[in-house]
Amino acid sequence: MKISEDNLVKELKNKNPKALDYLVANYSNLIFKVVISIVGSAKREEAMECVNDVLLKVWEKISYHDETKNKFSSWLIAVSKYNALDYKRKLIKIEEQYNIEDLMLADEKQVEEQILSNEGKQELLKVIDTLGSPDKDIFIRKYFMGESINEISEALNLTKPAIKNRLFRGRKILKDKLNPMEMEAL
Repeated sequence: MKISEDNLVKELKNKNPKALDYLVANYSNLIFKVVISIVGSAKREEAMECVNDVLLKVWEKISYHDETKNKFSSWLIAVSKYNALDYKRKLIKIEEQYNIEDLMLADEKQVEEQILSNEGKQELLKVIDTLGSPDKDIFIRKYFMGESINEISEALNLTKPAIKNRLFRGRKILKDKLNPMEMEAL
């Protein structure tokens, strides 16, 4: 059964549950297309959640729609668009907080904190001295001189992946050697 937009708006404003069912059945795809174009096709679950939020917002805020200014479908698209933009910003914040790279670099951060702390610098220098020649140079340049991977790569004539790999292996060695030292200190 087809209902005109004007009648649908009236019924939604009267809080008729059948009008809400009609809205879901006939406008969800339109809302989904708007949302997915903003949020991205890789985030289907998040897009569906956003569609549900839009439907709820339309149900709650239908009284703000003015039929004399614009068509219901235009208003619905605008609500969908702005809700999707808000949702995307929220997703970006969440991704920044729980960035998968942060999880992968957790060990790196732990070692960096030890490297940058003033208390353990002497012990750390002793452990760094046990590293081989290029690894030792890379660590000193990266963590004590503050050079970037690009700068280290150019100075030592090694590729960036090689520098990253040596830093990763060196951090692992340092972590293995520093953890027993911490246990002895306790």
